Amino acid sequence: MKKNYILLLMACCLLTGTLYAQQGSALNLDGVDDEVMCGTDASIAISGTALTLEARVKADTFASLSWQGSIINTESVGQNGFALRIGGNGVVSFLYGNGSGGAGWVELLSPDNSISINTWHHLAATFDGSTMRIYVDGTEVASQSSSFPIQASPSPLRLGESSFSGRHLDGTLDEVRIWNVVRTATEIMDNTDNELTLPQTGLAAYYKFNQGVANGDNTGVTALTDEMGANGGTLQNFTLNGGASNWVGDGLLSTLDFSLDANVAVYPNPVQNELNIQGLKQAVNYTVINLLGQEVKKGTVLTNSIDTSALVKGLYILSLEDLGAIKFVKE
Repeated sequence: MKKNYILLLMACCLLTGTLYAQQGSALNLDGVDDEVMCGTDASIAISGTALTLEARVKADTFASLSWQGSIINTESVGQNGFALRIGGNGVVSFLYGNGSGGAGWVELLSPDNSISINTWHHLAATFDGSTMRIYVDGTEVASQSSSFPIQASPSPLRLGESSFSGRHLDGTLDEVRIWNVVRTATEIMDNTDNELTLPQTGLAAYYKFNQGVANGDNTGVTALTDEMGANGGTLQNFTLNGGASNWVGDGLLSTLDFSLDANVAVYPNPVQNELNIQGLKQAVNYTVINLLGQEVKKGTVLTNSIDTSALVKGLYILSLEDLGAIKFVKE
């Protein structure tokens, strides 16, 4: 997910530029056989009493059981490692292993309907040696006591699948972070919508997913970058062409490249009740998207304005068909 942008806080903005393909800002997995293998570097063989897992995810469907939609996973047959998973009726599962000779698997589940399909959610899970916690969109939704330490796993880190096969994620991933420290509730909330500024203490692996061409031919883009350098991933079984099983432009706040005629103006920004679009040579379909990745308004615009009076205060993305997109603030 990209959030490297500047909000345009001026009365009128004239948009010009050269047409570029939109960069991918998330990765869609088909729920059948797609996964990313990220190796066994010592940095993610985390043990002890400090762990934080984070990811942005938009599920296309839920598997029938909470443990069948793997997001982050290092589970091993020796009941070691950790996992963040979704499934069932919108349940988030946080699991770690204390070893087959110890407590075995220790799991925390969120309530039903903690998350929804076709909606971007930020998920986080922490363990501090005494308490496991799950956060959804920055808010704690589940906790339980546990004093058993994490046992490091020899299994590779997988995104979108487990070492116990058949637990593939059907959905889109963004902003995956693995920490060997416990992030506070405030730190989690403050970073649900943005990329991290490096360096960060305790960040063991970090995937932004800003690769490829969104929905384009990415058959040669099969490596996922770890911003920390040690846990680069390899995409396996992806189609890498089209709008599924591929790099996509569906990240929560992706930076979208655009090209508009030099005579086109979009103003004002911030906006109150009307966002004016002037100078288009033909009618253009538009979509307004909120911070959860949900469509909140759509229609067609030519030389008139878009009514934004019903929108609540916040940041939105206005997407103009075939022309790209721009972010705007609703006051």
